[in-house]
Amino acid sequence: MMAIVVVNCFHWIGFHLTDKLLQAGYKVDGIDQLSTYKKEHLSMFLGRNSSFSLKEINFSHQYETCIIIKSFAHIDHIQADRVIHIGHNEDTMLPRENKVMINIPILFGEWMPMSNYGIYNQNAFLPFDDLRISSEAIYIKDFARALLQWLQASYLLNSFHVKSSRDRSHVDDTNIIYLRDKKTISQNIDDVIKHYKRFKAFY
Repeated sequence: MMAIVVVNCFHWIGFHLTDKLLQAGYKVDGIDQLSTYKKEHLSMFLGRNSSFSLKEINFSHQYETCIIIKSFAHIDHIQADRVIHIGHNEDTMLPRENKVMINIPILFGEWMPMSNYGIYNQNAFLPFDDLRISSEAIYIKDFARALLQWLQASYLLNSFHVKSSRDRSHVDDTNIIYLRDKKTISQNIDDVIKHYKRFKAFY
């Protein structure tokens, strides 16, 4: 099984991806500079898994794959055969020959910034009944399942966009990968709201 490092593993997206990788049997090292109350709580979930180790930035290890959530100023400290950068265009880091840029849509899921009425996407509030959520949003666990498939691929485009199969607003499908929902968007939203209400103190 390949060795993977996840940068910003306690970002809510990073947490879900790390958790999915561990469930799939990967050995995962995590790097995170966040200093939040949520980080302490999420670290307890991952720390229980013997296949997960939290690392400092300045360490030496060769990885097959490095997954970076959002931005990371110390990219040159990571030694990896392939770097997968997950974020938006404004998160773009210094180019590397072995880097794959995955441009994400509106993602939603447990532990993300939210309220009873909607989510915060790139610091903008989106009500759950917003048209952009019903047509564009992808549940984080569906995205995490897709990432596992992409990791097994022998070749990935240097840059591609991920879109919901419900979003057909793009005439040119070049460099777009469409994801299908495992459950309906309404069911996924209901699950996330239930989680938020149950663990509201940790959000």
